[in-house]
Order: sequence, then structure tokens, then C-alpha cells
Amino acid sequence: MVLLKGRVERTSSETKKHSHYANLFIVYKDGKVEQAKPVRETRVRGLYKRGDAKEVLVEVPVVPGGEAVAVQVFFTRNIRKKVSGEILVYDSRGRLVLKCVYRKLKVRRSKGDKKYGWAVQRVLDFLRVPVKRYNLNTGTS
Repeated sequence: MVLLKGRVERTSSETKKHSHYANLFIVYKDGKVEQAKPVRETRVRGLYKRGDAKEVLVEVPVVPGGEAVAVQVFFTRNIRKKVSGEILVYDSRGRLVLKCVYRKLKVRRSKGDKKYGWAVQRVLDFLRVPVKRYNLNTGTS
């Protein structure tokens, strides 16, 4: 098992015009998605004033015969209700293997191996985030 540091946050601005969401998920190859259970957590200052933010330490399980990855998501909603974000995928050894951005209802790969795109799709389906198109052929390896 590998320990991975992540962030769990749900904050909003004082005027409620902007908000930020961050969470960490464990995704299994068979399609199961679960929120990561923290081993240790510490309160930190969030991006915005209202709400709470924690830095957590989670275990990424090593599943024999199957693969499990950790997916960290960051989403920010602005005053016009537009959502933009970033999705990071870590393998079972704790290495960053894929980085994607979410803008204008589209997911675009910016760095990493596109074979981990299945994990991004599963998490966004789990969170019910609307996606018009996935573009995993861009970016660098």
C-alpha cells in the first residue's frame, strides 16, 4: 500500500459568487468508484473563506489481478456558474500518470498516459459532471 497526500475541500467566497470543490477517489478497473478514506487528516486554509478544507493522507490499495488508481479532482465555479477544473490520476505506486483539464464541458489531456482515461470518465460519471467531449489525444506523454 502506498500513502498519497491529497486535498478535500468545499469552500465558497464570502459573497457566494465563487466556490471550490476538491476530493479524492479510489477507482477500480471493474468500474467501482469510492471516496478515499483518510488515514490522517489536518485542517488547512481553503481557497475561499467559507467552508472547510482538509489535507488528507490516503492509502491506494494494490489489487491483485486488477488495477486501482487514485483520482484527485479540483473544480471551481465562477460568478457566471461556469465550471473549470483539473483531474489528476495517480497509479497504485503513487506516481502521477495522467493530468486532464475540464473547461467548457470538455475534458482535455494535458500530460500523461491516455490509457488511464477510463478512470477520469468513471469519476466524472460518479460525480454527475456533464461532459460534452473527451479529448485524450492532446498533451504530452
